[in-house]
Amino acid sequence: MVTAPTTYTEDIFKTRDGLALEYRLYEPRDVVFSAPILCLHGLTRNVRDFEELAPILAERGRRVYSISQRGRGGSDYETDPSRYLPSTYSDDVIEFLDTHQIEKAILVGSSMGGIMSMQIAHKSKQRVLGVILNDVGPVLSPEGIARIMGYVGRQSVMTSWDEAATACHAVNGDAFPENRGKDFWLTFAKRICHQQPDGAIVFSYDKNIALPTQSEHADIPAYWEEFKSLIGIPVLSVRGALSDLLSEQTVQDMKKVNPSMQAVTVPNVGHVPFLTEPKALEKIGAFLAEIEQVEDKGVSSEV
Repeated sequence: MVTAPTTYTEDIFKTRDGLALEYRLYEPRDVVFSAPILCLHGLTRNVRDFEELAPILAERGRRVYSISQRGRGGSDYETDPSRYLPSTYSDDVIEFLDTHQIEKAILVGSSMGGIMSMQIAHKSKQRVLGVILNDVGPVLSPEGIARIMGYVGRQSVMTSWDEAATACHAVNGDAFPENRGKDFWLTFAKRICHQQPDGAIVFSYDKNIALPTQSEHADIPAYWEEFKSLIGIPVLSVRGALSDLLSEQTVQDMKKVNPSMQAVTVPNVGHVPFLTEPKALEKIGAFLAEIEQVEDKGVSSEV
């Protein structure tokens, strides 16, 4: 794992119900395309999840935003945990687009962020220029759900960054068998944890984000209707070869429903790829290049 230059600005925007959500904006040296890229993280992640990928994407001439969803990172926590749902988060993102006068955007959705991306297209298809679904689809494998439910919401207090790195390795080690070095896991920990004023280190999310998911655990939802909303929009599916959440069979079923969907499998990685793996980056670059060939150029007024 490589730490990318931190060439971004940070700000907040207020949701319709008054919560302040943090976001980062990565500015390219030259803005060529008016449609920005929105990076949407997974269940327990935050804006830091894209600090390596976002600068790479920005160099293609687009503004790149990443948003910490409510209850994550530096964003406000919910007073009503029942609203910790992808449908709420997707509404927040559409509101973000409205607030920043963004007519169209390319969505990069990792895990839960991919579910959000499908829901955004379902609710407001005209706003979506393209979608990259990172290790997620309309059907989620029970094995992956069970693993995630085994640790989400069990907030731990750690006394050092080495301890935090060990904790991250214990949960995610099987997904990254070729990256077991100390520096990799320390960087991993600093992306999903933070240090409190008293020195204690905790995971950067509200433990209550697990409550709605746990209550629905017996009936894992499928998102085929939302996925069908992506027909007619450029779509790239990225799957980790070792993924326990997105099966190869589901990817094949997705292609049957949407034959124009492109797909790539990242070797020796599980849930979720960072999207900076060479094979992922190569395919993402080609995918964005195809969009660029037919896209109107020009800088919009959104900031």
